[in-house]
Amino acid sequence: MAGQKILIDAFGSDYPDQIIDGIAEVLNQIDGVELVVTGDEEYINNALIGKDFDKSRLEIIDCKEVVTNDDSPVDAILKKKNSSLSVALKSLREREDVILLDTRTPFEYMRGHAEDFINIPLDDLRERLGELEKDKRIYVMCQSGLRSYLATRILMQNGFDAYNFAGGFRL
Repeated sequence: MAGQKILIDAFGSDYPDQIIDGIAEVLNQIDGVELVVTGDEEYINNALIGKDFDKSRLEIIDCKEVVTNDDSPVDAILKKKNSSLSVALKSLREREDVILLDTRTPFEYMRGHAEDFINIPLDDLRERLGELEKDKRIYVMCQSGLRSYLATRILMQNGFDAYNFAGGFRL
């Protein structure tokens, strides 16, 4: 699993202490893995005090802010299904160093997509790598999580800094 980047949604979890313990355990036991955690940054940082692990392999996206009414209709759906994902997406959209990539088919994308995600279907990704900037982090989404996982692997093998949104997006 070395070289993997894993997104963990800890916001609103019924088991925050187990997630915090799991973060430290993964970072201690698996060399090369990096974690991106969505949640209450202050809570996570406080809970990690005293735990011994390589903090340089952990990024926390603060999701304790409330999503505004400026959300797109798709974001409103995401908010109902998983409010922390909406907050994480809003936070990511504001960053200049990020590309949001949707690897679903053009038809799936046309039926609805999260705001600011560009569509490059998995089947076209290898031929369209030149459209992506290697100096930006790429967060990848699909319908169920499988295509985005495969896309993340392709991107990483080609020198991109890519993260998979596990779970996917569907209307």
